Amino acid sequence: MNASIIASTGSRGRSTVTKVYLSGKMSGRTGHDVVVERQRAIELCLEHNLTPLDPGKNEHLKDIPELVSASVTYPVMKFFVAKDVYAIDHSDVVLVLTGDTPSDGTWWEMGQAHFKTGIPVVMVAPNRCSGDIVGFSNVMVDALFPTIEEAVKFIADNYTGGK
Repeated sequence: MNASIIASTGSRGRSTVTKVYLSGKMSGRTGHDVVVERQRAIELCLEHNLTPLDPGKNEHLKDIPELVSASVTYPVMKFFVAKDVYAIDHSDVVLVLTGDTPSDGTWWEMGQAHFKTGIPVVMVAPNRCSGDIVGFSNVMVDALFPTIEEAVKFIADNYTGGK
């Protein structure tokens, strides 16, 4: 499926977008994969004059081959949820980095953005773009792309006027 066909600017959100909340699965993946993916998203946002908001920044992610644990205490998770909800409420768009394999938190972040905050959700999901995965997210997100590069360019071009 052609990404340009399934991407739309939508009618929600603000006319000038600067803050991009980086959403996506962290636990169950290697620390290295998560750090590299988020660093790439941050670099691309900065190249396009967007301000990335990375919730992983203060979650002690390390560039290591071990898996990021899903085991945290309830108070720690409550803190993570509160800071992430606050960040989404103060963002202009949510960029989902792991749309083919979202986590429990990613689903809730998309819901917060879409239903409460009313900001666009742009998703990176190569398998959804190819039609290998089709579900609610294919329909509900504002735009769907196979790569981070295409997703960030779309955000810059359609929600900020581009470079």
